[in-house]
Amino acid sequence: MVKKTSRHIILICIVVFFAAAGGAGSLALTSPRVSARAARYFLNRNWQGGKVDSVTIARQRWQAYRDFELADARVRLRYAKDVHELVIGRLAFRGLVPFILGKDELEIEVKDSEWRSGQKRARGMTSTMKAEFLNRRFQRLNSEFKVSSLEVPPLMINDIKGSLAATDESLSAFPLTGGVYDGKFNARIFMEYKPGRPYSMDIILEEADLKQVGWLDGTFLKGAEGRCNARVNIQGVGEEIRFMEADVNVVQKARVPAGLFKLIARYIPPSRERKRLELLMKKDGLVPLEKATLRMKSAGERSLSGEAVLSSRQLNLNITIPVDIRMDGDLSSLVRHYWKDVFEEILNQQMR
Repeated sequence: MVKKTSRHIILICIVVFFAAAGGAGSLALTSPRVSARAARYFLNRNWQGGKVDSVTIARQRWQAYRDFELADARVRLRYAKDVHELVIGRLAFRGLVPFILGKDELEIEVKDSEWRSGQKRARGMTSTMKAEFLNRRFQRLNSEFKVSSLEVPPLMINDIKGSLAATDESLSAFPLTGGVYDGKFNARIFMEYKPGRPYSMDIILEEADLKQVGWLDGTFLKGAEGRCNARVNIQGVGEEIRFMEADVNVVQKARVPAGLFKLIARYIPPSRERKRLELLMKKDGLVPLEKATLRMKSAGERSLSGEAVLSSRQLNLNITIPVDIRMDGDLSSLVRHYWKDVFEEILNQQMR
């Protein structure tokens, strides 16, 4: 993918250069329309699997006949049946002419840009990239980037910052940080360009607000209070999840829906506390917890196993419960169906 992407960038650069300095004469030198048509033509000719519907550029300029800048550009394209729109505040190719003439590096800057596709949207995208080549063959790409906000319903992530490193064999993003659920996250992502595209992700969540998690979840955590930490490791191939491990724990006193205790009520001996819990479950009340920990690990592609540790002084509860989940489908279908149900619940709430 990196090889193809780098070739696309090079082709656009070459077209823009010759459109500005070639047979179109002095008009092309300041004509964004020529550059836009050339970019669209060459992208559609060389991009497999996607199609660029339109490209518009409001302004362009050369700096010392070395750097080339575009401003207020818009791109509309289709890929994998989805329509994507890019609004680029500024796109600059640093050292474009030396690169075309044989230098083995090119720097690219992107500022004040946006992306949207359906209900997904990213705002405030800024990036600096440096691509290196050897004998005109791509070797590596290093990038520092920021995104003010990313909306991928039902998630809303803010203040994303990260570093990206790519070669012709792999892609990695680390460190990758941001804000989510009124807490913080940091992540590491790694992917190889081998058959099937094997990948791995490590995600750490700190001090997430359970109330926001519950609002996004819209189901079993609705109304929860408190904060939690979490760590998730996912490994897979392509769009499939082959391994998943999660560790979630409450970091301060919390209140969670009593409905969460329906599966464990039988483990609690008959008592005044059990009667109170049953009453809370009937009323959809909240249960105070001093400690709550959930550890889960995949045991094959169709099962999850682990344990939950719960402690509540008010209910005189201190219990460790084994968890064993068997699924009809695989881990990938479990995750897809969960988020599908969450998204539909949120849409239903908004329509009420």
